[in-house]
Amino acid sequence: MKLYGERNSLSGKEKSSLVKNLLLALLLISPTSFADWGDTYFCNTTLIWGVNSNGEQPVTAKKVKTFKFNLNEANKSLVFSEGSPFGYESLDVTFTIFARDGQESFDLKGNRSTAAYHNGVFTYSHTSTSGVRVITADCDKF
Repeated sequence: MKLYGERNSLSGKEKSSLVKNLLLALLLISPTSFADWGDTYFCNTTLIWGVNSNGEQPVTAKKVKTFKFNLNEANKSLVFSEGSPFGYESLDVTFTIFARDGQESFDLKGNRSTAAYHNGVFTYSHTSTSGVRVITADCDKF
């Protein structure tokens, strides 16, 4: 019969396992593991596709292109690196989820472009009088 306040003691192995699990949980929910303003993402394209306004000359690039972007808090925008497939375009951040259940998502809007990022996948579309371009990429935050 247990008396009030009496505790079962854990073995050394159980304590060690408990501590390891606690440290792992703290590491995974650390603020450094989530997206935030100022973060830089490095990406590799998985698709580059385009077509002109006549529906002719479709372009599909299979060669992987690398690019990076940064989340600029002062301007609330995503800024692409020099030499990216997007030129010098900057996109306004219109919606964000940072650090909710480990997810990182943001929606973006440019003058004639829209884009989205969700858990490592970046999608981009650009429309103009000359045609349409679609780009997808896999990204990692560093």
